[in-house]
Amino acid sequence: MISALIWVPKGASRRIPEKLKLTDDEMKMLSEVAIEEEEEQSAMEEAMEAEDAAAEAQQSQDEKDSTGLPASFKMNDYDEEDDDAAIRNYIGAGAGAIEDDEEEDEVDGMASDDGNVAMQDEENDDQDDELDIDKEDVEIRPTDSVIVVASTEENFSNLEVQVYDENGALYVHHDINLPAFPLCMAWMDCAPVPLDPRTGPMDGSFVAVGTFKPGIEIWDLNVMDVLEPSATLGGEQDDKLRDVAMPKMLKRRKSCKTVLQPGSHQDSVMALDWNSSHRNMLASGSADSTVKVWDITTQKCLYTIAHHSNKVQSVRWNPAERTVLASASFDRKIVVLDGRQPDAFSKFQLSAEVESIAWAPHNPSTIVASAEDGVVVGFDVRINGLTPLFHFDAHASADTALTVPIVHSRHQLLPA
Repeated sequence: MISALIWVPKGASRRIPEKLKLTDDEMKMLSEVAIEEEEEQSAMEEAMEAEDAAAEAQQSQDEKDSTGLPASFKMNDYDEEDDDAAIRNYIGAGAGAIEDDEEEDEVDGMASDDGNVAMQDEENDDQDDELDIDKEDVEIRPTDSVIVVASTEENFSNLEVQVYDENGALYVHHDINLPAFPLCMAWMDCAPVPLDPRTGPMDGSFVAVGTFKPGIEIWDLNVMDVLEPSATLGGEQDDKLRDVAMPKMLKRRKSCKTVLQPGSHQDSVMALDWNSSHRNMLASGSADSTVKVWDITTQKCLYTIAHHSNKVQSVRWNPAERTVLASASFDRKIVVLDGRQPDAFSKFQLSAEVESIAWAPHNPSTIVASAEDGVVVGFDVRINGLTPLFHFDAHASADTALTVPIVHSRHQLLPA
């Protein structure tokens, strides 16, 4: 099941993504878990060996032959050995045979030395060829289009970084394992590291992921085989190990009461939107009925908005006024506010639960929403009233997604 997908802007991906490089703390953590699992395995093997030894001892006792000795000695069959055959074998392996074997060993040794040198050269050539092939396999060309797909199969969830090349081929470049069912994503180019006032946020290619858990994980798309997110906004406190990397350890800690980080959402994260102008800011909506604005560089919640009375399904920054934020909820309302004054806001009522919202790119003061009853409606956010600019029935059932094309007519909508 595919639950979310996003495009990565062309040129944002590293041409040759890095392989995972573990930090000292991660190496120590992995080592401790490996030692613990090895001790458990050794204890289990020792117990099994003790059981097997006891069973063999009992079987040996039962199988003693008439001599009173263990059956493995086969004393009853001792006289039946073919003495003549044994003598012939001994004579056949005489001195002449030994000399022939020594000469053959010398010749084989010389040939082996020459062969080892040749084989070593061939192995070096093969390794060079493999490195070249590996680079070609992982290379993301400037003409490639990259899309991140969040999917779940049975109880396993992951992100697939897929590449669509100029030849029309679509393939999975690499994937990232997730600890819970993914609900939403937001791409960003701001690294979750402390801000340098002289240079601004550090560049990169990252994706924020909201799941049924209260934490927001930020993953580096330019690193393959990664086990841990680059950062987590909110979520469980001291959550050093995750389901994907360390399932046994996590299960043990699950028995303890979960403690959330200060400023964290209290429930599933259902909506995310990154502010491309204020690059360190990320908005999130949750099933706990709140909207939060995060500082990516510090991983702290800047402020919490509690203007909704039900689950928040969608959040969107205005494309022109980049401090203006809209949110939509199951309470059938859209809330629009300025992040500089979050306590002052406007509300717009819909006929059903709001499924999706989008700002009109050609008229940034207009916000368009789709609802559970299939209705699409547009409001002028400068007018705090109940009368919409337009209203029409797009579908007979829930209209779960909505987009406004930038390159087409300003009056064209694409509800789904």
